[in-house]
Amino acid sequence: MCYNIKMRAFNPWKRNETLYRLAPEYPAYRRTLRTLQDFTNEIIAKRIKARNSVAESNSQDDEFSRKKMAFLDTLFSSTVDGRPLTSQELYEEVSTFMFEGHDTTTSGVGFAVYLLSRHQDEQKKLFNEQCEVMGDSGLSRDATFQEISQMKYLDLFIKEAQRLYPSVPFIGRFTEKDYVIDGDIVPKGTTLNLGLLMLGYNDSVFKDPHKFRPERFDLEKPGPFEYVPFSAGPRNCIGQKFALLEIKTVVSKIIRNFEVLPALDELVSKDGYVSTTLGLPPAEKKKRDAHIHKYDPVLSAAMTLKSENGLHLRMKQRR
Repeated sequence: MCYNIKMRAFNPWKRNETLYRLAPEYPAYRRTLRTLQDFTNEIIAKRIKARNSVAESNSQDDEFSRKKMAFLDTLFSSTVDGRPLTSQELYEEVSTFMFEGHDTTTSGVGFAVYLLSRHQDEQKKLFNEQCEVMGDSGLSRDATFQEISQMKYLDLFIKEAQRLYPSVPFIGRFTEKDYVIDGDIVPKGTTLNLGLLMLGYNDSVFKDPHKFRPERFDLEKPGPFEYVPFSAGPRNCIGQKFALLEIKTVVSKIIRNFEVLPALDELVSKDGYVSTTLGLPPAEKKKRDAHIHKYDPVLSAAMTLKSENGLHLRMKQRR
């Protein structure tokens, strides 16, 4: 589905629904879309059934009643201009929360763990922080929200990982009026594709941008529109805090239980630089390309950031 959406976004003919119906991949697109729609509708139907059964039993001691309200329960209780949400509005909100919170989080965790494998000094700092916050005897249990919030170096690490490998490499915007940018007019009704991936390698904002240095976010404060892995402004990602908490929780668990190693020992970064040529001048890019290893990620942007050849690493159980 991500691939099909990407193809439509960058092909003006396929953006037209009527013309897209003639495309050879359209039947597969519809089948995939139907599967996703059925999945979401099934979840909504199950929750409605559960709520109705509780209402019929009218038991305050019921396990369902004692639990905190879930996201769906909040939507059921929400109103727009005094009316409850329609079935279509419920479907759209649930789809947004579910599907935008899966691939993006997976990408964020994947590239963060990959960076752990290549940058051993930073991994040691992270493990020491885990021990300090949770105690040596508490590493086997799950971290609480308060403990995750105390992991300051983990926060810096994830920010730096998102700078280099943002989960969503491109976003789209539609202009509702004329804009003048650097003397050029961008007319009303223009669709813009913005490359968030390249912003992280802007050397006028980030000093030595190809060097993995989490501490930079403690020392340098980029502007609100200079570091935007989750977009910015009124249409930024509504789930960014939740997504970051998910990524931190998973990475914290991995660090406490495993030592993350590169696919080959020789791939450990000795100078702190990452194995990507994004944003480099042509001459420097050509020089770096000569040293690219087969286990270095080959980036692909199909809605979320992926590696076409996977993310190669090893994990060793901590004792």
